[in-house]
Amino acid sequence: NGRYSLEVVVRNASLFELAMPALELSLTDVRDQLLLRRVILPAELVAAPATVPANSTQTLRVDVLIGGPVGDALAGYRTLVFYP
Repeated sequence: NGRYSLEVVVRNASLFELAMPALELSLTDVRDQLLLRRVILPAELVAAPATVPANSTQTLRVDVLIGGPVGDALAGYRTLVFYP
């Protein structure tokens, strides 16, 4: 149980500025079974700009507090970057 910090690097390889994407965070147990899935919108990301400039990278960060049965069973995670 505790506080975790998730950092994801988003790379925009295009010639155009893109909107900041959302993140899907999936927490898994030791058998890779889903414990919790959460969508994190751009507004929840620490100091994230509204856009990702062309041909650049942007580090996104969010603090996550996990407790109870999920925190006790937590063994892994997956992230997905997407546009809702």
